[in-house]
Amino acid sequence: MSPRRSCSLSLITTLCFLTLHHTSAIKIYSESLAYEALYYSAAAYCSYEDLGKWNCGNACEKSEELTQMTLVTNPKRDTFGYVGYSEGDDRIIVAFRGTNGADLENWLTNLDSWMQRNPLDETGRSSVHLGFFNAYKDISSEITEAVRSLKEKHKKATLMITGHSLGGALALLAALDIRHQIFTQDPSEITLYTFGQPRVGDYAFANWVYEQLPPTYARVTHNDDAVPHVPPSLFGLQHVGNEIWYPSENASYIECENFANFRENGNCSNSLWFHAGIFSHLSYLGVKLTHQCKMNQPVGTLVGKADSFLA
Repeated sequence: MSPRRSCSLSLITTLCFLTLHHTSAIKIYSESLAYEALYYSAAAYCSYEDLGKWNCGNACEKSEELTQMTLVTNPKRDTFGYVGYSEGDDRIIVAFRGTNGADLENWLTNLDSWMQRNPLDETGRSSVHLGFFNAYKDISSEITEAVRSLKEKHKKATLMITGHSLGGALALLAALDIRHQIFTQDPSEITLYTFGQPRVGDYAFANWVYEQLPPTYARVTHNDDAVPHVPPSLFGLQHVGNEIWYPSENASYIECENFANFRENGNCSNSLWFHAGIFSHLSYLGVKLTHQCKMNQPVGTLVGKADSFLA
């Protein structure tokens, strides 16, 4: 065989391998763990008083009981998250509430897509969504201190971070922050599951995240949910993490693996031409996230408005 032909075959083989590698699925996703994370995410929509007592309705009843709770809110940006400890799992839980203070359609229409340098990235090469980062920054010190305190009390505890919608974006930023500050030795102790998460950073940010977090990051999407497709990729933003896509309410999931130095996998929710699902965004794994609380947080939030058209 001539050297030229050998080289051509070698190149074709390499390209085929990379293509298959990019579209194949790695089985890191646990649906039972996803349900656990989902109910913790749903609990973040419940009233503060009920949540602090872990007596918030279905969201609390479906999850392992949490104690040593810390509730963190920032009225300026209407951002909310909580930290608690699950003795049954020896696990620290961090969960963030989704969009609040406006209905989802307005949030999608008026989404601010300004970018800023990523302060968590010491190389200074990556950028993050300004609004998402500022929302996390305003509550970051209280979140990390609560996690640090629990980790000092429970040395062997692992960590689960989760959130729905905007809460998913905050969960990703929190995972990176806590990874650098507290879980510095073994990032595999961190499990990150998000639901209907928007894009958070640019292409360089995605590559940087792959260096920081283990493959226990599952980004769950549902049918034509619009939120995972904002801000648009044409603005230079890119998702990171393996996508777990449920094409319909009762369908089996499809797992699409993603990698550093590659664009988003096109075989899951990106395979749809049109993404305008509001109903898809508010229901995941057959669970209506806004219907899991004994009492929701104040009317006028996404929760209150969603109830009127999901009933």
